This record gives sequence, C-alpha cells and structure tokens, in this order.
Amino acid sequence: MKLLDRFSSFQQLQTSSVTAFRRFPLTLLCAIFGTVVAIILVEDPGADTKQTLVRLLMTLGLGLPLFTALTLFAEKRQWQRPIAFGCLGGGVVLLVAYYFSLPDEIMKRPADLMHFLLLGLGFHFLVACLPYVGGNQTRGFWQYNMTLFHRFLTSVLFSAVLFVGLAIALAAADHLFGLTVDEESYAQLWFVMAGIFNTWVFLAGVPGDLEALDRATDYPRGLAVLTQYLLLPLVALYFVILIAYEAKIIITWNWPKGWVSELVLWFAVVGILSLVSLYPLRRQEGKRWVKTFVKWFFRALIPLVAMLFLAILRRISDYGFTEPRYLVLSMAVGLAIVVTYFLISKARDIRIIPILLCAAAILAAYGPLSASAVSLRSQQNRLEKVLTRNGMLPPGLRTGNGIQLSLEDREDMSSIIDYVCEWHGPEPFSKWLGEDAIDSLDASTLTSLGIEVAEMFGFEYVDQHQRSAPGSSFAVSCETARSPARSFAVAGYDYLVRFRLAERNDFESAFLLDADSCLVNFNTDDLVLNVYVGDDRNAKQGAIGFQLSAVLDSLVARYDNMEAPVSARTFLLSGDNYETKLVFENISGERDSDRLQVRVFDGYLLLRRH
Repeated sequence: MKLLDRFSSFQQLQTSSVTAFRRFPLTLLCAIFGTVVAIILVEDPGADTKQTLVRLLMTLGLGLPLFTALTLFAEKRQWQRPIAFGCLGGGVVLLVAYYFSLPDEIMKRPADLMHFLLLGLGFHFLVACLPYVGGNQTRGFWQYNMTLFHRFLTSVLFSAVLFVGLAIALAAADHLFGLTVDEESYAQLWFVMAGIFNTWVFLAGVPGDLEALDRATDYPRGLAVLTQYLLLPLVALYFVILIAYEAKIIITWNWPKGWVSELVLWFAVVGILSLVSLYPLRRQEGKRWVKTFVKWFFRALIPLVAMLFLAILRRISDYGFTEPRYLVLSMAVGLAIVVTYFLISKARDIRIIPILLCAAAILAAYGPLSASAVSLRSQQNRLEKVLTRNGMLPPGLRTGNGIQLSLEDREDMSSIIDYVCEWHGPEPFSKWLGEDAIDSLDASTLTSLGIEVAEMFGFEYVDQHQRSAPGSSFAVSCETARSPARSFAVAGYDYLVRFRLAERNDFESAFLLDADSCLVNFNTDDLVLNVYVGDDRNAKQGAIGFQLSAVLDSLVARYDNMEAPVSARTFLLSGDNYETKLVFENISGERDSDRLQVRVFDGYLLLRRH
C-alpha cells in the first residue's frame, strides 16, 4: 500500500473517494444497499421476498437524488452539523413513509411505475435547483448545473468502459479456462458498475465550494458549438414544421392531431435547452444574437402553446383525463407559465425552469391533484354519466329488461373499464358493485376481467380490437348476461368447465378432473379447438378435436355484433373416452382478408365418460 501511495493518481483517487463518502454518506449507502438488493433480485427469489426487495430498491433509488439535494442544500446554507443532520433525517422519514405507502403487489399496474418515475424526476430536478433557491446567484446556478451535467457524462462513460472491459474478462475466463460464469453474473456486474461505481465517481466530482461558482466566467467552447450548430438548427426545423401545420389547421379548419402535442413539446424542450446553454453569453460583446433568440423564441411559442392546449383539451373533452393526458396538460400549463414569465419579466431567471418542473413532477405523483387521482375521478364520472343516462343504476339491470344500449355507449363503458382495470385495478368499481362482487372476480387477462366487470354492470362488453377497428372486427356474444336465457341443460354430464381464452396466439387453459387432467387448446391459425383428457397430450390420447372455421363463418355472418341464442352457440363433440358439449359465450376478433383472427374466446365445456 505504501508503494502505491507514491503514485499521485492513486492518492487523488483515494482522497476523492473518501471525501465523497464523508460529504454524501447517505447517498452512497443508498447506492451500496440498492446494488446489493438488485444483485439479489437477479437471483430471482420467491414471490413475497421479491415484492419486498422491489419496494426496497425503489425507496433506495429515490434516496440517491433526495439525499444529494439535501446535502448540497445544507452545504450551500453553511449549516452546522446538527441542523444538517436534522435535514437529512427529514429525508429518511420521507423515504420510510414512501416505503410503507407502496402496495404489496408493486409494479402490478402502470400507475406504480409512473408514481416512482415522477418522484424520481422531481427529486433530480431538486438536485438542480434546491441549493440555489433564493438569492441572486444565477451565474453560479448555471455553472453548478453545467458541472453536474459534465460529471454525469464522465461517470457514465467511465462506468460503461469499465463494465465492457470486465465483462470481456469474464467471458474470456468462461471460454478459455472453463470457469462457469452464469448469465446473471453480467447483470450483477452491471448493477455494481451503475449503482456503486457510477454514483461514487459522480459524487466525487460535485463542486465543493458552491460559492466560488458564482464568480466563475469560463464557458465550454464545445457547448457553444453543440448549441449553435446542432440544437438551434433543430429548433428552426421544428418551428417551420409546426407553423406550416398550424397554417394547415387554419386553412382546413380541422382539429389538430394528438401527435402534434409531442412535436410541440420537443420543440419547446430543445429550444429551452438551447436557451439555457447559451445563457451566460447573452451579455458578452458580439453575442447580441443570443438576446434576440431568447426574445423571439418565446414569442414563437405563443401560437404553438395555443395549438398544444387545443389538441389536448379536445382529447380530454371527448374521453376524459387519463394519466398520459394529465401529464401532457401539465406540461402545457408549465410551458405557458414559462413563456409568460420570460416575455413579461425583465430578470428572466432560468432557475424558474427546474423549480417549476420539480413542483409539477411531485404534484403529479401523489395527492388529490395527482395524475392518478384526477384521471380516476374523471373516468368514474364518465362511466356514471353513461350508466345514469341508460337507467343502469343500481347495477345489474340488463338489456334484456327493456334497456337498449347503443354500440357507442357499450364501447365507451368498455373502454373506461379497461382503463380503470389496467391502471387502478377493479377495486374502484366497488363504489357501485360492492366489495364482495369485486373480490369474486377471477380473470387471467385484461379482456376477461373487462367481460366480468361489464356483466356485473349489466351490459355486453366490447373488446379493444373491436373498438380500434370497428369496420374489420367481429363479435358474437350470449343473449343476455345473467338472465334465464343464458342457462342450458347439464343433465347427463359428469363435469362442467368454464374456460376463458384471450389475447394470445395459441390459447390454452388447463383443469383437473378428479384423477385426469383436462387441457383446452385453441389454435388461432387453423381455428381448431382441441380438448385433451389424460396425461399423454403428445400422443393425443383422449383428444377431442373440432374445426371451427365453418362454425365461426356461419355465426359471424348471422350474428355479428348481435346476441346469439344458446342453440346457435352449442355443439356436441365426441372423443375416445369422453363426450363433450361446447357452449360458446363470447367470440370476437378481426377479419383478415377472407379469414377470421380470433382474439377473445370463452365458454363452457360439459364432459361425460362413455
């Protein structure tokens, strides 16, 4: 060790590593323990353990930016250790509360991932702005964030190069020396590099004297080249495209397409990034064009922001809030605030940008005004309006009881049910259906879950493939759900099996019949239904096969988008050891040229031994 200490590079590495740990102990502890948790997860532990570890990993991941921001905030304020520790202690309490707020089955729904990403994004913006909240240190704020950005690129490059080198070394040991290197080892190596090494290298380069940054005047020449010759031409290109499209809207008087929202936001992001990059040059001689750019860029944004509001508000008016629409509207509101500020204010303080983004991300993640809360209330209100308009409250009133539902209403309600089940689960429907009904749901796919919920409300579900391509889709369903017409004779049969097959290329569903096993298989290419009874499926012993092409063609031709009687949906099949009665409940899909592509297929099998 003494010999190595003679090398200044090693001394510098050792000193910077120790200094980084002393400055950011909680951040690095989160990185270390988070990496350990990720390594364990690679080994694929049990389901309960995995859920706990995922929640822990998410919490530790949020600790990285949160403790970094709080540490730098305390350093900038030059607080004494007791006050600084109290600030960090508040961060610990916040993370503990976050851990216990997570659902037991984490990442089961997209909303869980969205909440985590929004909080993570908000905490990263907190790192960018918290040390420089208050005061008038715009120059130091710019230098500070530019240093962090440069350090981030450096740490990512170092981590990637080191990972590639070590991965090649592992591969060489595996192939040349016969050492067994599992595939999981490469993933675990990556977590060590990305979690510990990358974080440590980044924190070692965070400026220690934040006050000195406000006196720095250097400006990276490469950044000026990047901004002038890459970012600004992109801004000009986006602007020409958007203005031309806006002119088309005015001439043809057609509503803007939803995709235009993304292009407007990209234009704003690239433009604001260019503005922030050029900010220190605005007062240099010979750089008056920077002021001109700032002035006209925000003026050019006015009609584009108006078009953005027009596009997203039209979608919300027609279909209500969803999480993606909420986020687009939030970005539109934030963009409008930034545009107004830079056009009216003489200060034009760029610190408002990360502060606004931080507040918007955290507000959208949790609370009564969050994306999930607002979206769920919006879709629940939409569903209740349709149910009330059709006299379907309380739930359970059927179309067969004198209520005739339009296809448009059934599509709207089915779409709402799909959204709520996917993003929030079926629990919100207990408001109308009761908790016992929700607890009784047993569905393996989103479509089959939608069918069950729709039946409870009292209408026939319209699957998403029908809704997305109504001209080419087909659907045949039972007469009325939960009505006497849905019953059929079961006398003389030994078993009744309910099967639900949906959203797969080859549908399968398995059951146990006393000592025998039963497997229902449907091949979507050949439209052949096979029922295997017994253990030797490969030998096809006890197989009952049925070609459905002619049956489906006949059913669709006669009952497409209609309710077929039980007699039209019942078929008798015979095998070596069993006889089967097949009763369809719902069949839907799409027409592809001259053939049918089945997407949803469910019903009943009645079996009896010879």
